Amino acid sequence: MSGRGKERRGSRSSPTSISSVLGSTLGHLNLGAKLLEYRAKKLWPGCVGEAISRRTCPERLIGTVLFCSVESSPWMTELNYQKASIVARLNGALGPGTITDVVFRTGTVKSRRPANAPPSPQIPLTPEDESFIEKTAGPIKDGKLRALVEKVMKKGRGCA
Repeated sequence: MSGRGKERRGSRSSPTSISSVLGSTLGHLNLGAKLLEYRAKKLWPGCVGEAISRRTCPERLIGTVLFCSVESSPWMTELNYQKASIVARLNGALGPGTITDVVFRTGTVKSRRPANAPPSPQIPLTPEDESFIEKTAGPIKDGKLRALVEKVMKKGRGCA
């Protein structure tokens, strides 16, 4: 047994760099593709502009094809005309050949509000609003449900 320990000590190689270990691990776990998808989603608003960004949402990167949800068919048609320039801008930000195609599909577009954006201004309820909410929610017998309806109605009016 003591001979095995000597062999191990004698066969030690130089320390392995963390980058080589991470590189091989990322390849096995497919984290590189997930990281690239995350970067594409993060860079999307800057590459396509505010108007398109509000109406689209990149959903998934499969290989070199980015799949995006679009809020309506007319926007999808318009974006298909702009596809080549969108791919070029994405590749400018991500690296040449990273994205070869963007597939637009109508679907739900998740709202993106920047983390550092100020909260929406609170609008005080007018007496008419309060009266309307009371008339609508007042007859509800279940206290929790009534409170929830009131909260939703106030939020719909721009109040907390």
